[in-house]
Amino acid sequence: MLRFSRLSPTPPSVTASASPSFTPPDATARLTALLRWSCALLFFARAWQHLRWDAPFRALLWSEETMSGAVAFFLGLDWQTYATSPVVAQAIDGLTRGFGGFYLLCGVAALACAPGRRWTRVVLGLGALALVFLAHLYQRDRLLRLGEFGEYALQFTLPAVLVFWIRRTPAGLAAVSRPLLLRVLAVATALTFACHGLYAAGAYPTPGEWVTMTCLLTGLDDLWALRLLRVAGVLDFVVALAVLLPFRRVALPALAYAAAWGLATALARSAAFVRWENLSESSAQWLHETVLRLPHAAVPLVLFLALRRAAAAPAPRDEPSPFPVRENQTQTQTT
Repeated sequence: MLRFSRLSPTPPSVTASASPSFTPPDATARLTALLRWSCALLFFARAWQHLRWDAPFRALLWSEETMSGAVAFFLGLDWQTYATSPVVAQAIDGLTRGFGGFYLLCGVAALACAPGRRWTRVVLGLGALALVFLAHLYQRDRLLRLGEFGEYALQFTLPAVLVFWIRRTPAGLAAVSRPLLLRVLAVATALTFACHGLYAAGAYPTPGEWVTMTCLLTGLDDLWALRLLRVAGVLDFVVALAVLLPFRRVALPALAYAAAWGLATALARSAAFVRWENLSESSAQWLHETVLRLPHAAVPLVLFLALRRAAAAPAPRDEPSPFPVRENQTQTQTT
């Protein structure tokens, strides 16, 4: 696993040359801003999705195998009556809108999150759990594929990391906990890219939307668009492996690629499907699909900046590390 430098503010009495393992306050502030805004935009996009469009709650609530016993016990209804009831359909719509309002509050909490504001940490913690539940709903909607759940790992990990990143901690504890949080984000990034690669590489059926989007943006036919996606899927696996290996020289270019590719795939939705002749409706339908994927670019960028800082200012030799980094340096042997 990669080792990140300590991220506590530099004490007034410690200069950069005397203690190179400290990240300057402005560098930490940039990382915090990236995490905060990517988390807020994620929640605002999910809020728009739930308030304007829909979410896969019916994948659970209309699953006869899962819900028939609970429906009979709590509602006293047979399945046919429950599944065709307009009252139940309206209740599911209301539940979807309710989650949309909650996600809107989560976005505000991400922007307002501060050490002294406990309510923001509570809301963000609940928001992370809601995103885990949403990932499970998408998993149920896609034949319970494990990779479908893992594809959302970065999204539901980000709010929880933000809570611990901003909380008030002693300087020494913050120096230890923030690199640990970056490692958590690295694992979530690797899982997200690897599971995305399962679809692009063909281990799972490649979504037709991806093929159509690639054709529209590149001018390729379906066959060559699918081949291009296969290459992208293989690169997703390479990125996932490189992020987890303890080699900075490998991880830095991989994270740079991940940030660029994450931004490209996020923007691709709007670039392919938003139309000037129908700008209002098409942007309402697709713009949030871009926004909610921006963390797929922002988090690799955070990891890249933090790791580059760690490479430029390595920790002291005598500092113990549970995750040593091999720098691929040739060791001389004494005889």
